[in-house]
Amino acid sequence: MGNVKVQKRKVQFRIRKKNRKKIRDKGHEKKKKRVFTDTEKEVTINTE
Repeated sequence: MGNVKVQKRKVQFRIRKKNRKKIRDKGHEKKKKRVFTDTEKEVTINTE
């Protein structure tokens, strides 16, 4: 379980980096936000 949490955090950091780039490209911004919320839900489920 601990390894899963660490992997999810790494995924979140990668998505944040991508989000900064996607803010420049407003066309893809909505797709990235969807992915971001999905990963946040997974992280909260793992911690509980």
